[in-house]
Amino acid sequence: MSVQAHPSKAFHLSGQRDSYSDASFYAQEDVKPYFVQGLLVFDESNESFRNTSSAGLNQAGTILLGFFTFVGSLGSQGVLIAFGGLTANVAEAVPPKRLESPELRWQMQNIAVYDIANERWYQQQAHGDIPSWRSAGCAIAVSAMDNSSHSVYAFGGWGSSNTQNNDGNVYVLSIPSFTWIRVTLDTDQRSQHKCHLMGKHHMLVVGGIRPNREEQYPSGMAGCDTDPKFNQGLGMFSLNNHTWATNYDPEAGAAPYQVHSSITNAIGGNATGEQQNVHPTLASRRMIYAS
Repeated sequence: MSVQAHPSKAFHLSGQRDSYSDASFYAQEDVKPYFVQGLLVFDESNESFRNTSSAGLNQAGTILLGFFTFVGSLGSQGVLIAFGGLTANVAEAVPPKRLESPELRWQMQNIAVYDIANERWYQQQAHGDIPSWRSAGCAIAVSAMDNSSHSVYAFGGWGSSNTQNNDGNVYVLSIPSFTWIRVTLDTDQRSQHKCHLMGKHHMLVVGGIRPNREEQYPSGMAGCDTDPKFNQGLGMFSLNNHTWATNYDPEAGAAPYQVHSSITNAIGGNATGEQQNVHPTLASRRMIYAS
């Protein structure tokens, strides 16, 4: 999972070593894929890579197909937020079929926060309308005008054949209260896509497929687009109106982000911020309010 962090750093978190990422697997017999630790940092200012620890991410220090985003207005250099997806012990064999095992699922109430300036991980339990477990979705983050709250928008992902985890809902993880809020109710599923912040208040969804409960990767035409909101593999979601759009007005898109009433109804405050709801009680509180 990768994310671009302003102004000059990009991060790639954990992942899996297999024949797709390491060609040497083809030359080895009976080698099974396995998860790896590490937070790979690319510094654009000097075009250098370095690998820092992800051991504090969760119990195993690994994540695959999770949600990963950057919040620039927290901490002195911003923070990274990770949740969902799969986790397994380092070097533990994880063949493709085992990726469907419930024991690998990192449930959505578990939130990892990485303080970029101090290179430190924090773990926080979220509450509220917690999404059912999912993987291979996407997330972006925006902040209220006064930085009193920060909204991490999460969309899509694949669940499993035995649950109702597949949905087209958009959820918000509001920080610093760490409250999950469902802001839309939709059945248009999507997974394996990417999300980007476009302008000040639009989520641009790029690519992806339509999963179903039986198959994470539907065969044939089953995963192709049929809904006009994803015409040509692109979708736009207004963070101010909480509606899907098919046209983008760059002038209107330059207007500030406003916290939607579906969020303020849960955390307090108003469209510009002024959120004064309960704050986290764990170590992440010290990081969030560090200057």
